[in-house]
Amino acid sequence: NSAATALGSRCLRQWILEPLTHPIQILSRQASVRELAVEFERAGRMRLCLGQVYDLDRLLGRLTAGLANPRDTWALGQSLAAAADLGKSLARFQSAGLKQAAAALEQVASNLARVAERIIGTQRAEAPFTAREGGVFLHGASTELDRLLDLAENGSRWLVEFETRERAATGIPSLKVRYNRVFGYYLEVTTTHLKNVPAHYLRKQTTVGGERFFTEELKKFEEEILTASARQTALEVQMFAELVAFVQTEIPAIMRLARVVAESDCLLTLARLMEKPGW
Repeated sequence: NSAATALGSRCLRQWILEPLTHPIQILSRQASVRELAVEFERAGRMRLCLGQVYDLDRLLGRLTAGLANPRDTWALGQSLAAAADLGKSLARFQSAGLKQAAAALEQVASNLARVAERIIGTQRAEAPFTAREGGVFLHGASTELDRLLDLAENGSRWLVEFETRERAATGIPSLKVRYNRVFGYYLEVTTTHLKNVPAHYLRKQTTVGGERFFTEELKKFEEEILTASARQTALEVQMFAELVAFVQTEIPAIMRLARVVAESDCLLTLARLMEKPGW
């Protein structure tokens, strides 16, 4: 009969290999298992919480080694939130062992609440494998990142609005904003309307049918849009490194939480075994 988590499976194996020998400890564990077996509705809520806890041992190993990726941190945030809910479920039991587990979870989960909040509050659920792929963080996580994302997402709209403004300002209805890899962004004006070109337009290239110009505003936009993606990636990499460094300071607390979750899962697994003949 499998445990709900990888943590619980490993803990159960350890319990089997290293059984308790002190009568008081044995009786305490039996009392916890008995209560879980009787209070099956509460135990069911516990199992739902445990089902949302990822393999914290594996996540801790990757965090310690500096190999954690955005999916790892997201899994950690979800696990911490689920562990906090598990502690609330455990607090409703009366046996000493379950009360002790509830108190331990409450204390650790309370200290780790800010870690869970920072991860869940700033990181996208559909996190990529690496921060270099971009799209790790939500809008609101960083003002500068929001600006770069908005620039990338709404650059085309800005160009349409800019073209509309320039047509109205110059009275040139055929004026167009275009782009090519050699010359970048430019304003194209046909020969017929060259007399209406304002003085602040700077000549870029002469063509068969007219002239190409740019303005300081268009040049600034070009510089920003062409580097926005690279700057977004660099910023997200930096933000993720800061997030990992923040989480790494709480590794000892996460280890304590993992141990309590594992033991709670073991007790629940033993309680489910009580339903089967021969146990």
